[in-house]
Amino acid sequence: PAATQLAFMGSALLVLASDGRVSSLDGLAALVPGGAATVSPVAGLERVAEIGGGAMHACARRQSGEVLCWGRNHNGQLGDGTFEPRTSPVRVRF
Repeated sequence: PAATQLAFMGSALLVLASDGRVSSLDGLAALVPGGAATVSPVAGLERVAEIGGGAMHACARRQSGEVLCWGRNHNGQLGDGTFEPRTSPVRVRF
């Protein structure tokens, strides 16, 4: 599938594919000729319409409108009602 959107989360590049799945390229080395990076799917993210990244966190909006975020959460920026960091996407509570 083709990439439809890119977003940065710190030094990771997030890629939203045309099939609605999100992958993470860890390391900026992938952006230079001859560079390499580890590509990992972000577990639990399907049917995604939009992604956005911050310095240490990221969010994804599903086609249904549901928003999920992951990463650091020291200021409650993930919107899940806690200050706990999350390695997997969690639902934002509106």
